[in-house]
Amino acid sequence: MNNAWPVHLGVSAPQPELHADSAFEVVVVFTNVSETLVALGSAARLAHGLGARIRLVAPQIVPYPAPLEQPPVDPRFAERKFKLIAEQSSVDMMVNICLCRDWEAGVLHSVKPGSIVLLGAAKGWWRSRKQRRLARTLRHRGSQVILSESE
Repeated sequence: MNNAWPVHLGVSAPQPELHADSAFEVVVVFTNVSETLVALGSAARLAHGLGARIRLVAPQIVPYPAPLEQPPVDPRFAERKFKLIAEQSSVDMMVNICLCRDWEAGVLHSVKPGSIVLLGAAKGWWRSRKQRRLARTLRHRGSQVILSESE
């Protein structure tokens, strides 16, 4: 396997019948639990209005020297974590756990150009250089980026 590209593990919740054939999706990027829950709530409202499905992209950093396909934290642990998030948010979604070396590269590899992307952010999100840089890069790739601010 080429270590330059993230490994994707499909996880979790079935999509409702209404959205099962939908090729249109709203992507939520996992930042942290509280911000992501707020973003999922916004995504649910948006997806319902658009007849779209929701996909949560969750980069999981695998440090060197561990092989990319063998992270030090068992992916099943992450699966359980995201299933709990799905239950807490009461949102039907697909979860895409992305094993990668770099958070931003993992997200960019997981999100198609032109996608609708929601990023959870604390008030004053501009303080997070990581999120600001990701939003700018996604916009340059033609994606619509929506910041969903938490309290």
